[in-house]
Amino acid sequence: MERIDTQGQTPASKEELFASSHPVIKMLRELPQVIFPGDEGRLPDQACSLKCLFGREMMDHYHVDRRRLYAMALSVATLLEGFRQRNIYPGLLDLEDLMTDPASQDSPVYLVRPNRFQLLFFEQDYEWYPEDERLLGDGLFFDEARQLLSDQRLIYRILIGSCRGNIKVPPAKADVDYAHVFYQQLPDRWKEKLEHHEVWTHLQIIDELKKQLMLDQAEASAKAGPGPVEEKLESRPSGNKGPLYCSFVLLRTQLHRPLGLEKIFYQQLEELENEGEMTGRSIVFSFVYGDQVVEARNFREYPAGFRFELAQDIRDYSFGEALVIARDLMADHMARQQDHKGDYRLYILLDGRFKNDQILKKMVDDFLKMKKEGLRIFLLESGECYCEAKEQLCRLLD
Repeated sequence: MERIDTQGQTPASKEELFASSHPVIKMLRELPQVIFPGDEGRLPDQACSLKCLFGREMMDHYHVDRRRLYAMALSVATLLEGFRQRNIYPGLLDLEDLMTDPASQDSPVYLVRPNRFQLLFFEQDYEWYPEDERLLGDGLFFDEARQLLSDQRLIYRILIGSCRGNIKVPPAKADVDYAHVFYQQLPDRWKEKLEHHEVWTHLQIIDELKKQLMLDQAEASAKAGPGPVEEKLESRPSGNKGPLYCSFVLLRTQLHRPLGLEKIFYQQLEELENEGEMTGRSIVFSFVYGDQVVEARNFREYPAGFRFELAQDIRDYSFGEALVIARDLMADHMARQQDHKGDYRLYILLDGRFKNDQILKKMVDDFLKMKKEGLRIFLLESGECYCEAKEQLCRLLD
């Protein structure tokens, strides 16, 4: 079949379309989330683009969590369904044109500069770019099916907070955003559909997002219970009203892409954050990890929503030395805080077999003594590993 090239829409014709109050423009103005040039006063005072917000510095500053990402995705999916109902096909939308108030949990997402739409009608030709063809395939027209694919990619980028353009499933780790972290937090049913390239309609996306937000809210309410935080604090044992002092020591055998260890690490951090929110208690963290040499971050309180990043590629380091440093940090902190109430916890994260030596045995004996002073110890494994070293560590568990 002979391919027929057609003349794409020129910028001049688009400007004329907007200037002439075409019926399509009137339909666009029916959508309150669409901001036309000259109407920027309708935007929140602190509005910024999602591309800017999804950078690590902004995500940390505004403590953007997965619930906020899901709420933003729902707002955008609702807007895209509004376009579909009006038979408006804008093409590939850019995160730079989606704006929200980063300081508000309830602010909707606005679309600015609709005059930059790549196309407005179903029948108009589209100028393909290489990255578009990889996603959408070869075709003469940007049809409804391709619009749905591009919309689904846009929602995916929002769900994982990616400020990158050509994002994969699953996303590779990068220094510019936390996409790989938020991907791990997606419900398994979503990850399965994404990895199998299943296509959802806008209404299906909206329904899934609403269900997940309701589930998250119900889970948070169940953890909080019916009474106020003050009643919960009064009902807790008198010795556990102080901060949570949590030390993580990472015994990492997988030197490249530690996906398993990374997953349980972030899950535990999220559980601790939820516990802190539920009880109103502050959480003080320390971290011991390595890359050829052992490194440590001493105890300090981090803002809600912080993320401790694991390097993707490291070199072997001494697990014995890591445990020694973790012991010294915890022992010193417990000694200095002995006149204050608190809950002291040590989390040992393990992802493979390692050597059982005299240093490990000595550390286990020391930690058993610290347990009598109030230290609680947890062993978190990525998969199952059987070795003498693990058997030694299991002596620390209740």
